[in-house]
Amino acid sequence: MSENKFIHLFEKHYAKRFQSPEANTLQDINGIKEKIIIQSKEIREDNYPNILYHGHKTDHVIILVHGLTDSPYYMKDIAELFYSEGANVILPLLPGHGLNSADDAFKKLQDFGLDKQWKAEVDSAVEIAHMIGKNVSIGGLSTGGALSINKVLRDSHQITGGIFLFSAALSVGWINENIKKIPIIQPLVKIFENSVIFIKSKIGITVNEENPYKYSFFSNVGGLELVDIILENQQLLKQEGTTITQPIFAAHSDCDTTAKKKGIEDLLKHNFNANICGEREPFYIEEKENVGHANLVLKNDIPSINDPEETVYRNQLFDKMMNAAINFYKKHVLK
Repeated sequence: MSENKFIHLFEKHYAKRFQSPEANTLQDINGIKEKIIIQSKEIREDNYPNILYHGHKTDHVIILVHGLTDSPYYMKDIAELFYSEGANVILPLLPGHGLNSADDAFKKLQDFGLDKQWKAEVDSAVEIAHMIGKNVSIGGLSTGGALSINKVLRDSHQITGGIFLFSAALSVGWINENIKKIPIIQPLVKIFENSVIFIKSKIGITVNEENPYKYSFFSNVGGLELVDIILENQQLLKQEGTTITQPIFAAHSDCDTTAKKKGIEDLLKHNFNANICGEREPFYIEEKENVGHANLVLKNDIPSINDPEETVYRNQLFDKMMNAAINFYKKHVLK
């Protein structure tokens, strides 16, 4: 391939979603030789999809996928650590996310085809990963974790490295997972959320954004699309003979009220046979540490733009968690 073919493909992919996206390469930023970002007037600053690149194809590359309503920024601290171990890193931007206009984002997150769009985003990232790395690992936060497992279950042969999960949404509880099965729920949810958009537009209220890297609202339609991914994963795992052969590292907080710990526990036990499966290692943070769902991946606080009380606090055990993750990576993926 030509040296810049993957950059062209990366840019072309986002041209399907954004007006005049432009790939820019930043040199020698915080120890990163090349940081390739996709910019557009529609994408919020520092929410850009990006690639951390060593300047050449590496033995290992990892894709890290952000969660529902947040952005690649949430994965940057983890990405930099994998980069420092010699891997190229891809941080995609999921459809409906990272938009300058939160109102536009709210509308885009009303699409009941988001699950397919999210999977296509991961597929594209994997395609690019194989252009810049010999062995591909994958992982992510929350929805990003669910999409990572989904990719492994759909196309296991494409993921030749490891799986790294952070607050992975593999289970969100019986009620949330079964409510999607009620036929009238989907149209009712969409009608309600569209009514909210209409009322806001009429009275001139805009979404207050205190966190520049995450929306201040949660889309229930987006939540239902995540449930589709979760249910598909559960169904694929039930298929006879399904075994995940890649090594799995999974970090989770006991006080996570969004993604259930049981989902991780069940995955790590699923068809485990040491002769054919990669190693599996959990990193559980006790409830007393008070580490929230999305806070798990933050090395530093995210100060609020206007209100100090809205500060998003870091995971005070981030370094310990990532020491475990990188040691796992060195031992079971770089072997």
